[in-house]
Amino acid sequence: MATYTSDFLQAGELYSRNQLAEIFEITDATLLTGIFRPKGHDSVWIFITETKTSDRTQYKDRLAGDDLYMDGQTSGRKDNVLIDHESGGLELLLFFRKSKAEHPEYAFRYEGPFAYVSHEGQGPASFHLQRVSAKKRSVGVPETGEAAAGLLHGDKKYQQRAREALPILVRQAKAHRTILYGELAGELGMSNPRTLNWPLGSIGNSMLDLQSRWGRQVPPIQALVVNKSSGLPGEGIAWFAPDAHGFKNASRAERKLIVESMLQEVFTFREWDLVLEELGLSPASVVELPPIGAITPRGGRAEGEEHLELKLALAQHPGWLSLPRRFAPGETEVGLYSGDTVDVLFADPNRRVAAEVKGRSAPRSEVVRGLFQCVKYEAVLNAEARASGARLDCEAVLVLGGNLPESLRWLRNTLQVAVFEAVGT
Repeated sequence: MATYTSDFLQAGELYSRNQLAEIFEITDATLLTGIFRPKGHDSVWIFITETKTSDRTQYKDRLAGDDLYMDGQTSGRKDNVLIDHESGGLELLLFFRKSKAEHPEYAFRYEGPFAYVSHEGQGPASFHLQRVSAKKRSVGVPETGEAAAGLLHGDKKYQQRAREALPILVRQAKAHRTILYGELAGELGMSNPRTLNWPLGSIGNSMLDLQSRWGRQVPPIQALVVNKSSGLPGEGIAWFAPDAHGFKNASRAERKLIVESMLQEVFTFREWDLVLEELGLSPASVVELPPIGAITPRGGRAEGEEHLELKLALAQHPGWLSLPRRFAPGETEVGLYSGDTVDVLFADPNRRVAAEVKGRSAPRSEVVRGLFQCVKYEAVLNAEARASGARLDCEAVLVLGGNLPESLRWLRNTLQVAVFEAVGT
């Protein structure tokens, strides 16, 4: 069966060579060349920098819409790879940038698959390639890295990460909480959330394997990992949906309904501890919280100057919380029907955002209190909206003058509290 790297890439996304090396576990130095074939895949990668630095061979390369005009290598060694790629069962994938410094980390924009049209001359030959639409290569062949990944027991880096990620997902499932790609990557010490597709696919395939061996359903727990903007898992979850082809063709609204159903199965499944035991994994480690007595009540001490300054500054800068300017100024020291007082409240006719503020020097116990306060504030704001008959989106966020301690990231993710770090600096 052909293995195409396009199954694991998203057209329009940026990829640096280092990121590609991490995703596909490439150690071959020839990745730095302009035409590269990843080992074990039926793909050829073409890296094009339109305006080249003076120390590089000044090949004439130009992307005009769906047409790529490029010079081949001076030696011509890889010309036949481009010319005969279709008969050889190879796909040509274009990574393009206008200049070396166009994107962060010297990344390229992945343009997708291209096909050979014609060429003329030699040393170097001038090629014309044309963009092709993505299409399934055969019925039932998986289209994503998730579906192609192996089970989580193995020595590959993605399998090691799958074994680290699954206990975290079990923790989230038992708390009935999803987790963002970036949050999971942070807990795993990964700099690039895009490389999670293989570990998550490995987890999904391992759940299917358990389901087959046990003779009863094991839900796709990797559906808990969602995109911040859409609130949905990545495209690879389609392979694990009840109707894979139906999911691929569904609208976003229909996908949300399908995913909600999948998540309910994950949340109500009672055997996640048994899953970890069967796979020889331990539950996610949890850093012990400070004793209740160490959490200072709001009225327990006077407001510090650092806290006051950050609170007043935040009220004038809703943009620090990615809120539009119309939310300024926020109101400070707003009372709630629960008897609590919110540091800063931003509101418009459709939305209320409560901010619990902690200064740069706030101790760990205060940050813990802030996380739990946000859970309470959001519940109270929603209750107040329901009691008044208003239809409002209510949220409570934690605002830190410093950074969230690494030992509390698991708690942030479990409680699903939005945290804004190093605000005002």
